[in-house]
Amino acid sequence: MRYDQRAHGHSLRGHAPLTMEQLTYDLNRVVSTCAPAGPLVLAGHSLGALLLQDLLARRPALLSRVRGMVLLSSTARPAGILPSLRPRALLGATGRGLASLAFAHTPSAVDWVRRRLPATHRYALTPRPEGGPEGGPPRCRHGVRHTRTADLKVLWQTLHHYQPHDLSVLKRLGSRVLLMTGSDDGRIPAADTTHLARLLPDARLEIVPHATHALPIRHPDLVSARIAALAAHDTEPSRADNTQGFGLAS
Repeated sequence: MRYDQRAHGHSLRGHAPLTMEQLTYDLNRVVSTCAPAGPLVLAGHSLGALLLQDLLARRPALLSRVRGMVLLSSTARPAGILPSLRPRALLGATGRGLASLAFAHTPSAVDWVRRRLPATHRYALTPRPEGGPEGGPPRCRHGVRHTRTADLKVLWQTLHHYQPHDLSVLKRLGSRVLLMTGSDDGRIPAADTTHLARLLPDARLEIVPHATHALPIRHPDLVSARIAALAAHDTEPSRADNTQGFGLAS
């Protein structure tokens, strides 16, 4: 299963602060309510990957239930505007820097502009999405379309000031941790995920050629296959049909 994080998709903003602590608390409630027992395969992308790291650091007792974990576009460093010194990255960083100023000081004005963009524009601000086929997840692939600029600002600040936890708990999962990243990821460079892999020497690292930060969107079959492989790997076959998976998007 997957769920919409606070201020994403079908989940409303609520009144709680948009901090890592709050988002991790939300995730813990989802796991405790929907999968209180049995083995787990956890998968998270970008912010979702950081939340999974945070969850295990805060709830190490979950470790005994985790059969596998897939961290997509993950890092052990605070987020920054400048991912590298390449010309394209420098140009993108300039745009993000200017956008961050507007987000920080005039979020209402930015929302006014976003509401007037074409509905298909990646940064348009539109009403919350309708459900997908048979009441499934919304069709929209760009969750930012349904998130107010003020909330985007707070989420960015949360990532920018993120302080990684001690990875000793995650290390205990060994090869059950799979790190995946795109070679052309401009948001969280492959070098950041490679750095995390060095801190988790037994974890596996897969760099997908020509893939961007939209790795789970552009390569859903590949990512699903990796998650399914972790779910199928078990020394106790009798538990296989009861494995529950959770996926978190950025």
